[in-house]
Amino acid sequence: MDADFPVKSHNQSCIQLPNGDSEYSRIKVPFIIGVAGGTASGKTTVCNVIISRLHDRRVVLINQDSFYHSFNDEQAANPQGYNFDHPDSFDTELLLSCMETIIKGQSVNIPDYDYKTHNKSGPGRMVNPSDVIILEGILVLHDERVRDLMNIKIFVDSDSDVRLGRRIKRDTVERGRNIQYVLDQYDKHVKPSFEEFVLPSKKHADIIIPRGADNDVAIDLIVQHIRTKLGQHDLCKIYQNLFVIPSTFHIRGMHTLIRNAKTRKHDFVFYADRLIRLVVEHGLGHLPFTEKQITTPTESIYTGVVFCKRLCGVSIIRSGESMENALRACCKGIKIGKVLIQREAGNERQLIYEKLPKDIASRQVLLLDPVLASGESAMEAISLLLNKGVSECNIIFLNLIAAPEGIHAVCRQYPRLKIVTSEIDAGLNEHSRVIPGMGEFGDRYFGTGGNASATFLPKNKGFFCSRLCNRRSNETMRIIVTTFISVVFGFFLGVSFPTISISKINLPSTLLPSIDLGYIEDKYSGLSSQALLNVWSSLRNKGISFHEPEDVKIWVPTNPRGAETLPPGIVTSETDLYLRRLYGTPSEDLIIKPRYLVTFTVGYEQKDNIDKAVKKFSENFSILLFHYDGRTSEWNEFEWSNRAIHVSVLKQTKWWYAKRFLHPDILAPYDYIFIWDEDLGLDDFDPERYISLVKKHGLEISQPGLSANSGLTWQMTRKRNDSEMHKEAEERDGWCTDPHLPPCAAFVEIMAPVFSRNAWRCVWHMIQNDLVHGWGLDFALRRCVEPAHEKIGVVDAQWVVHQTVPSLGNQGLAENGKAAWEGVRERCKKEWSTFQIRMMLAEREYMKANGIVVDQINSTNS
Repeated sequence: MDADFPVKSHNQSCIQLPNGDSEYSRIKVPFIIGVAGGTASGKTTVCNVIISRLHDRRVVLINQDSFYHSFNDEQAANPQGYNFDHPDSFDTELLLSCMETIIKGQSVNIPDYDYKTHNKSGPGRMVNPSDVIILEGILVLHDERVRDLMNIKIFVDSDSDVRLGRRIKRDTVERGRNIQYVLDQYDKHVKPSFEEFVLPSKKHADIIIPRGADNDVAIDLIVQHIRTKLGQHDLCKIYQNLFVIPSTFHIRGMHTLIRNAKTRKHDFVFYADRLIRLVVEHGLGHLPFTEKQITTPTESIYTGVVFCKRLCGVSIIRSGESMENALRACCKGIKIGKVLIQREAGNERQLIYEKLPKDIASRQVLLLDPVLASGESAMEAISLLLNKGVSECNIIFLNLIAAPEGIHAVCRQYPRLKIVTSEIDAGLNEHSRVIPGMGEFGDRYFGTGGNASATFLPKNKGFFCSRLCNRRSNETMRIIVTTFISVVFGFFLGVSFPTISISKINLPSTLLPSIDLGYIEDKYSGLSSQALLNVWSSLRNKGISFHEPEDVKIWVPTNPRGAETLPPGIVTSETDLYLRRLYGTPSEDLIIKPRYLVTFTVGYEQKDNIDKAVKKFSENFSILLFHYDGRTSEWNEFEWSNRAIHVSVLKQTKWWYAKRFLHPDILAPYDYIFIWDEDLGLDDFDPERYISLVKKHGLEISQPGLSANSGLTWQMTRKRNDSEMHKEAEERDGWCTDPHLPPCAAFVEIMAPVFSRNAWRCVWHMIQNDLVHGWGLDFALRRCVEPAHEKIGVVDAQWVVHQTVPSLGNQGLAENGKAAWEGVRERCKKEWSTFQIRMMLAEREYMKANGIVVDQINSTNS
């Protein structure tokens, strides 16, 4: 059946024919370049230079000017009053239609625009499909729909005086206009439109070319980049996170062998393992690294790199297990987890089993599955990893072949994840099988299938019906018989099995022949795929329930405390704050999973300020409100309140709430956690931009700068106007004997802190149950990151205003002639002193217990 479908080359895509036939037509997706800039900035000259240097490629230039609207009678009577530089002067719908047509591989007619009559003239210009399409015009980056068609966006930037001179020359010589007309148009329309529409579109450009065509270096880099992209598969042009290992005749030869339906099992396994090893090696090349110098045996210095050490693999049972040996060969002692995802009716996926390293959230993860088809199972596995706290950018998905449908599904849903594959196939057929493909990879690799059609046997025959139905396969029968006899023989010899063993499950004797009882459980991976798949599928299809014999006891000491009697696969030690529906399928509950959490401790009196603040945070944030006044239902007047989480306990502080409700295992899915007061003004604050700056500067604990016009306690947190962020400050003389210690560095206040997931896990354990105001915590945050003076800082480019309005701090008890707030302030100071003493004593006790001379340890206050 593989021969029925053509193999797609590296720069071809598949489309369905208009008649709906299940055939694939070879089309070439062009590489589209958008070139924008002010009038007469040199856009056309830059385009011509690029075209000349891509002389061995078919390149077409489409000018946005061709899509000007024709004048009506009223406009023709007064052409001087028409603004040619306004977005409404272009027929953008026609431009989009023409671009979409040529992208589909069809010829298109581009209109000709007459600048003297201000109307379309002639039959137009026929443009044929090409390797490269350059779309040039002053406003090609203005409309988002047009930008989305482009593979690379360029903005040509030139001095305004130079542009005016060029415009005068061009319009007088080429377009028949006089100088005064050009100057009047420039002052009335061109310059205002440039400032309002053209210049703002500059922010969307991937590349900005100063001095236009005179910038030879920039143009040369662009041409080199285009040549590189043209040599890639079309999908690699669309998705920057997709990587296909370079194809050679050797690699294509191995693909020929493993795709051949007549290839014997041992040859299939041999060449599949070789290809898998190449994919794994290529995937390891995408891991983060640091530069390192070493000394060679010749006493010379060699500058190389060291890859990250915290790495693990996760195989999607069962085909993914075929890639484990190659990974172990490349990474000695690597931890490998497993996930089993079963296909249900209607192509839905259900997570049946997972066994992952406990510290997977802090590791780089290589996800293993040799075939990426529709992507449903892969996305379920990726979702599981994200829920376990793994950062999306720390996942590398390795496979041998991938279908475009699966690539689209995974890359669109998870744009920061990397996919590494050896070949991209044509697509999926009506049975959702990859074509040309290589058949059922797991059956061919493990020798458990008779022929490819077994997958489509009626469901009531069972997932592994192929084993029983295809008894003509001697090799398969040998495996079944040998495995069964070995297990039974080993049982009577007293062979030791794992604590919970599938061989101890009470099953009818008629069911046993269809189950492969042999499996391996190692310290990293848990149960192998064969046992899990066989038992689950056979029991479900035969409608048989089972239970463990009374003498089987489960005791897993590595499980969380209190869960030692549970099998590890059912233990869920982390959770989240995502809202779920009461109906439908659980896997469909979340359209998106917020990656960040923001909490406010609020009273209803501050509702307007909180409303303005919450609206600053996108759907990428979970919103959690702690109500210290018990008034929760009244917040329903705000639309966003329906998606927020409300927790109400009277007269409690945010650190009391944080200790009780923000356990790190609850916040595991969130990359960053904002724990903020209610009296912050966020008019000049953009959360997404703030997070990008935090990532850029490597901050684990941070806060936005405080406006100098608001009440300031520390110089460290004052907003600076000359930097994006800062990590140190000069406080009062003598305050900082060590410039790396608070409050001169490694310090943020507790009114608006932002923690990374790992930093919060440490900080949470430092919060004391009885010290509810959190005073003194700011001086101790440095203990949770290393080096603290580099990973704690204040972001100046995104600042807030401390409004110092009456809040929970005014709700103390007025007694002995003191105001209510004075009693609160006195307790705050006592808590500060208590926390400092506790920290000092705890540190000294630890040092003493470990034989370190306590007198040599600086106290917490130093």
